[in-house]
Amino acid sequence: MDRMAYSDAPLAQTGNLVSRRIVRVRPVGKRRMYDIEVAHPKHNFVLPNGVITSNSHAVSYAAVAYACAYLKHYFPLEWWTAVLRNADRNEIDEKFWKYCWRKILMPDIKKSGALFTIEGDMIRAPLSFIHGVGMAAHTELTMGLPYTDIQDFTAKIHARRVATGKETVDKKGQPKLKLGHSALHRGIVSSLIVSRSMDSLFPESSDVYEKLRLYEEALAAASGKKTAPVSKKFLNMNQIDRYQMCKSVLPAYVEPLLPMLLARKVPGVSYEEQNDSFYYRADAELYRFVNFAQLERLTAMPMLPQGGITVAAAVYITEDRRFKYQGTKTAAELSIDLDGGRFRVVKWPGKNGKLPSDFPEDLTGSIAILVLTRWNEKKPDFSVDQAIVVQPSLSLAEEEESP
Repeated sequence: MDRMAYSDAPLAQTGNLVSRRIVRVRPVGKRRMYDIEVAHPKHNFVLPNGVITSNSHAVSYAAVAYACAYLKHYFPLEWWTAVLRNADRNEIDEKFWKYCWRKILMPDIKKSGALFTIEGDMIRAPLSFIHGVGMAAHTELTMGLPYTDIQDFTAKIHARRVATGKETVDKKGQPKLKLGHSALHRGIVSSLIVSRSMDSLFPESSDVYEKLRLYEEALAAASGKKTAPVSKKFLNMNQIDRYQMCKSVLPAYVEPLLPMLLARKVPGVSYEEQNDSFYYRADAELYRFVNFAQLERLTAMPMLPQGGITVAAAVYITEDRRFKYQGTKTAAELSIDLDGGRFRVVKWPGKNGKLPSDFPEDLTGSIAILVLTRWNEKKPDFSVDQAIVVQPSLSLAEEEESP
C-alpha cells in the first residue's frame, strides 16, 4: 500500500494522502468482505497510479493469484487448456504461445475437435488452428467430419462434388455430369499432409512421400481415374521448404530455424562458431545469433552499452506492413516469429525518407536472417539493420483444378 485515504473523510481532505506501509499482518479468521463503499477509516486506499481499491479487493486478488499459481504448477495441462480455450487467437499468438507451445500437439483432422483438449501428457490443438487453407477449404474440411482414413476422406470429397455437379452433354450429345468444385484441391490437401495435419488418416509407419502416394491412389479410386504421380514440388522438398509449408497452414507451428540454416549453404551467407555460439558474418563484422529467450531479455535490459546492442536472428516473417509517417517517410514494420515467440521490429528509412533500394518489397512468409539493433534505453524495440532473405515466401495455396 503506497498511500491510504479515509473512506469517510471529507472530500476536501483527500488531496493530501499520507503514505503508509504494512507493519504487521494478523489473521482474524473468516470475516465478511466489503467493497469500496464500506464506511471504515482504513479500508480503502489509493495506489501509486491513482486507482482506488480496498483491503477486501486486495485480499481477493491475492487469493485468486495463489489459486492460479497453484493450478499452473500442479495441474499445468488443465491450466493451459482452460487458458487457451478462453483466449482469442491474438492473445494465444502474442502472449501465451511462447510459454506453452512445447505442450501442444498440432491439429489433426481425425483427432482434433472444436476446442483445445488434453491428450495423454499433451494438449491437442483444435481444427480452427489450421489457417492457411482459406475459408472455403476450412468449411468443407469440417463439413466432412469425422474421417476414418484417407480413403474415406477422398470418397467424401468426391461425393460432395457429385452432389453439387450439373447435368450437361458431351461433344457427342450424350448426357454428362460436370462435377462441382472442391476447395480441397490437390495443392491444399498435399500441404495439409506435409504439415502433418492428416497423419492419423495414414499408417503410422508412412513417411511424407508414402502419404502423398497413398493420397493419390485414394483420389484415383474415388474418382475412377488413373493414379497421378506425386508432384515434383514435394519430391524435391528440403527441410526449409517443409517448414514454410507447415507455417503457411499452421501459423502456430514451431521448430527452431537456426539449425536448418546452419545445415544449408546459402549463397552469400557465412557463419562462424565461437564458444558454443554461432555468429552471422557480414563483411568484417560478426553478429551473434540469439534465440527467443535471449532476445526477450535484451529487450528488457534497463541499461545498454555504448553504441547499443546488435544481434542476429533466424526468423520467419509473419507480416510485413509498410507505413508512412511525418508525411512522406516510409518504414516497414515486421512481425517476426523466433522459436515460437512473436516480436515486432521496424526497418526505418534513410535520410531520403525511403527504404534502401536493396530492401525486399514484401517479406511476408519469408525466412530471413535479420540483423537487429537496440540503441535507445528508454525504448525496448529493436530496429532492423539488415534483412537477408534465405528463402522467399512459397506460393503453397495456389488454385489447382480439382481432380
